[in-house]
Amino acid sequence: MIGNAVTSQAADLDDQRLAMAWIYGDVVHHDTERLKETDPFGLTERFRAAAPLVAWVMVRAIELLNYVRALQECGALELQPEVFDQEVVLQATSWEHTGRVYSAPVGTPAPVDALTPIGEGWTPLSGNAVLRQAEE
Repeated sequence: MIGNAVTSQAADLDDQRLAMAWIYGDVVHHDTERLKETDPFGLTERFRAAAPLVAWVMVRAIELLNYVRALQECGALELQPEVFDQEVVLQATSWEHTGRVYSAPVGTPAPVDALTPIGEGWTPLSGNAVLRQAEE
């Protein structure tokens, strides 16, 4: 529960709704209605509600994996061994790709694919530029 003595505005929500707003609103950027409902609490309170929930889910996922491994070891499951070796976690969270950038007047035909030679009218851009994918 929160309240503002100056504006007399008050709001109350449980941690689960705040956590879901952080996950689906702040992280996934999809559920604007959840964000609107939790706006009086702000990002910090949404995160504080979500952190224990996310940790709980992570622990339960590890417990489930260990249970599946035990079932596999005792022969109750017959899964392909490679399912336990397949990578599912990214080590890096940013990537750099090296490439060439060209420009051409509007209407200049683009190459059919990345392996087709660049046609007439295309000029390579020079210099070092860092291009980042825009956040949605």
